[in-house]
Amino acid sequence: MIISKYNNTVDSTILSRFLSKSAEVVKERWQLWVPWEIAVSRGLENSLHFVIHASTNKPPMHLSQLYPVSKPDDIESVCAKIARKYKVISTNEYVDRLKHRKLKERDVLATVTCDDGLRDFKTNIWPIMKKYSIPCTLFLVKNFVEKIELFYRFKTSLILNVLNNSEISRMARDYLEKLGKPIDPKISIKTTIAGIHHPGDIWLLDRLLELLDIDAGTYFDQMKPFIDRSDVVALHNDGVRLGSHGVHHYRYDLISSDEIEADILDGVTYIQELSGQMTVEHAFPFNGRTVSRELLSDLLIRQPVLTHFFDTGGIRRDEPFVTHRVVLDRKKPQRALRLEAYEYMHSK
Repeated sequence: MIISKYNNTVDSTILSRFLSKSAEVVKERWQLWVPWEIAVSRGLENSLHFVIHASTNKPPMHLSQLYPVSKPDDIESVCAKIARKYKVISTNEYVDRLKHRKLKERDVLATVTCDDGLRDFKTNIWPIMKKYSIPCTLFLVKNFVEKIELFYRFKTSLILNVLNNSEISRMARDYLEKLGKPIDPKISIKTTIAGIHHPGDIWLLDRLLELLDIDAGTYFDQMKPFIDRSDVVALHNDGVRLGSHGVHHYRYDLISSDEIEADILDGVTYIQELSGQMTVEHAFPFNGRTVSRELLSDLLIRQPVLTHFFDTGGIRRDEPFVTHRVVLDRKKPQRALRLEAYEYMHSK
């Protein structure tokens, strides 16, 4: 309570400001105090699931404009915490436990997965997981492993890296308009380019690379962002479980149900042939929010090798055959779990 120095009465104006400021601080920092166990007590199963895409001390140009990239030291810190606090199991053991309703036990269960198959997994991420005896499933995109195509989002990042002045930005905008790409004058050219996702529009990125004199082919030949087939086989022999991340890594909300089905089934078949595993899990590229759960249920029946789906919705419930994961690709991956718990609680 704020007391006036002279008349020993409450200064209501100062008190009101103080309480208002305190409320803002609490609202801002509350998410850092919420333990995930509170979210679990609101009705979730006794398990937690993590996913990471990349880890390097200096994000390369093909990643720098896409999402935060955690440093290996930060990933090691959070992996050590996961290994210490939870009982980490493989994804196939988790699916088996889920099927037989054996998730409830004294220890909190957890899985750790990695998407896309970037070279960082081999050099930086897997060695850390081995150090802490953490089983890991690596979800792979067929056409990236087989070097059939480059990830279009990496091209987007290369383009965004050079849009550093108004003249270049204006040139890119004029060029897109010339190619018939509608440009909203209220939206920046960077936002427009970052919003190119539809498979039918990806050719625009190649044309922009040519316009901006970016030799993407040479860049990717030198950087080799993805592990190749020999790397995959070696990692699998070293204990890494393999999962499917599809064939192209397209957004499922932009393609038809038939194309989604083909992407899932072809990806799963590829992983089975590559690994020899009896079962394969599938992780949605980007997310699977708009994918029909009836379609997914039907695919599980028609393709016995396919056993489960993983998404990136954080801490939340879905159909029993869809499990959501907490994304650790953040500047402070240690805070990711509490942030997800906070968002989950406030969505109820």
